[in-house]
Amino acid sequence: MGNNSFGIDFSAFGNAMKDLQNAYSDGLGAMNQAGEEVAENMVPSHKIIIDCKLSANVESHPYKVDAHLEFEADLDSILNAESGDIGALLSGLNVGLSDEEQEQVAEQLGKPRCIAVLKDSTINSLELHSNEGKIKEGINKKATMLISLEGEKISFSFESAFALPKLQAVKTIYSAIPSQEEMQKNIVINKKNLDKKIHFNWTEKNKDNLKIEGTLIIKKI
Repeated sequence: MGNNSFGIDFSAFGNAMKDLQNAYSDGLGAMNQAGEEVAENMVPSHKIIIDCKLSANVESHPYKVDAHLEFEADLDSILNAESGDIGALLSGLNVGLSDEEQEQVAEQLGKPRCIAVLKDSTINSLELHSNEGKIKEGINKKATMLISLEGEKISFSFESAFALPKLQAVKTIYSAIPSQEEMQKNIVINKKNLDKKIHFNWTEKNKDNLKIEGTLIIKKI
């Protein structure tokens, strides 16, 4: 399949759709893995400052974390971005995706996105246990944040800040990690009011009644 009037190689584009579909179905793990590379190449435009508290009871072990997180992102890269009609392009491609899958991929691709990297963190208090006893460090220093723009709304998800992959590979950690979907639903700011502090608060019953509350504010660098 050759290039069209937009200069797009549809065959390569179709292969990319399949790869991206796999990436999204894996919880955008590829984006998290790219965090260090992003940090090296990014020229940040904004700082995202979060103060949050998480609490749950995981297999009879209390989990509580009160943390201050500071992320940096090139937010300017998406503030003026325009999402193209990816759905129309996909419908004309023979990429082997069902209508539902095409819609899901188009929805993801149609949202301007950027990745923020964790630059600083402070743990005000922590109660976290493993099968070998208490854990003293409760924040993933290599955490990334996914920022998505949809219309006038910017959503944030930074669940990887509470994942401890190295420890979880060798120990049983009694923690609960917020879902990306719930974060994107509950942590939203209007792009016209970037200087406004927002408050968030929700509970995830299917994750040991995990309670999340806190504030987020954006500052221009």
